[in-house]
Order: sequence, then C-alpha cells, then structure tokens
Amino acid sequence: MKKLLLILPLIPKLGFWNVAYAAWYKISLKFGWRKRLFPLGESIQGPFFKGSTKATDYPKEWEQKLLIAAEEIYNGTYTWFSYHKFDLGSVPNWFYNPFEDKKHTQIEKHWTEISDFGEGDIKIIWELSRFDWLTTLARAYKVSGDNKYLERLNELL
Repeated sequence: MKKLLLILPLIPKLGFWNVAYAAWYKISLKFGWRKRLFPLGESIQGPFFKGSTKATDYPKEWEQKLLIAAEEIYNGTYTWFSYHKFDLGSVPNWFYNPFEDKKHTQIEKHWTEISDFGEGDIKIIWELSRFDWLTTLARAYKVSGDNKYLERLNELL
C-alpha cells in the first residue's frame, strides 16, 4: 500500500496514456501477445529504393560534411550512439557488440525473449538497426547523384 501511495502522484506527471501504454506493453510481453503481433519472418528481398533526380537545392556548406560521413559508412565505419565509430567492413555483422568485441548468440530468439542485459546491453546490439546510417546514405545519393550510395543503402537493408 505504501508503494502505491508513492506511485499514484507520479501518474499525472508521467501522463496517463504513457503509464497506460507502459502497462499494456508489459502485459502484452508477459502473455506473449507481442510475439504473435510481430512474428519472425523471412527478409524482404530486392532493392528497397530506386534512383531519383539529383537534388539541386542542398546547401553547399553542408555537402562536404555529408559526403565525408557517407564515405565512412560506404567504407565500413559505423557510428554507435552518434559518437563511437567502429570499422566493421562494408556489410556489418548485425549481432556484433564492438564495445566488448563479442557476437550476440541469441540470434534465433524473438526480440521479446531477449533479456535487456543478458549478454550485455542489448541497445548496443540493436544500435545499427536504428538506421542512423540510412538517411546519411540517402542524402549523399540525392546530393551527389553517385549510385554507390544508393547501392550500399539497398545492400544494407
């Protein structure tokens, strides 16, 4: 009862809908509903993006910085948490933790069954899947017109 009295004043501060969603999320995980809503499946094949016309209105002062970042990605250097850079090769191992130099072993498990901290912090494993690199490659293609960025983007997807 004491714990409930401490939690109740927080609900309006956090927002009723946020608290309700967090409760729904926890319940749906516990009962396996998320696993059924988001089943494992086969990867989608084929190119995701096709070519388009080159952008002519991109600010020139941004272009060089963008193309440097795109070249890093093209050459296999990926960034974790917008800061830490690691050279992983052109197509990275999506289950690799570069901070600990370890590969995550639970690759066949559904994401709802993976512990947040079981084999290290799962956020590190999932960081590349946040697609920070995607917009950089897409913009580099659009600005430069160089198909290599579009091809790498499709290859990574």
